[in-house]
Amino acid sequence: MTIIALLLMPFFFTSTIHLVFVYKEDERGRRITKVFPVLTLFLLTVYYFSQMTYSSRFFLTGLAFFFSLIGDVLFLYKKKGLPYLITGTLSFFLAHVFFLMASGFLTPYWLSRHPYTALYFPIVILIAFYPILRLVKGRVGLALLGSVYTATVTALAFSFIVQLIAGESFYLFNLVGLISALAFILSDLLNALTLFKKDVKRRDFYIMLPYLIAQVGLFFALVYMSSMVF
Repeated sequence: MTIIALLLMPFFFTSTIHLVFVYKEDERGRRITKVFPVLTLFLLTVYYFSQMTYSSRFFLTGLAFFFSLIGDVLFLYKKKGLPYLITGTLSFFLAHVFFLMASGFLTPYWLSRHPYTALYFPIVILIAFYPILRLVKGRVGLALLGSVYTATVTALAFSFIVQLIAGESFYLFNLVGLISALAFILSDLLNALTLFKKDVKRRDFYIMLPYLIAQVGLFFALVYMSSMVF
């Protein structure tokens, strides 16, 4: 545990600096420091991947952190127009897809044990579409994209819940993964509400805090704990 604490020091250091800038609403400092916390997690994942025999879980998690980085950069300019917002959202969507794949959700093995979960995506997309359509003021394409994104983000939490109930794999792995996935949901919900409904003071602080908790939590679950257990 001491080793992982030392390895994560750059993440906690850069996260603290970034959150201080965000809390103070220092736009220049926020822009400069935003990518560094997730960049440290990406580099740590690459390190673990290079030190062990090939693991698809590490590879997929590394891709998830990479697309999170791209999304972080694009979201710096999301107020400049829909192209930045949409491409940034697509980057985060891909990050969530790779996190989902790393968790084992909807793989052939998963479906053989939990076939009913294949219905998750169409059900959530149908439920989420109308509320999101109202939130984005009738823009159908954006609402459809938001519904698919919502299904993907919430699916990560759903996958860990299913594994916790079924008693599969490592309990702490699934618990940390679930807490991280819920933190992602909170961050994305705050992002959507403050962007399309009502802005609030220090919005970026309230968005980034659960976002960074989610990222480091998934690193613990999908990389560090997996290296010890699986």
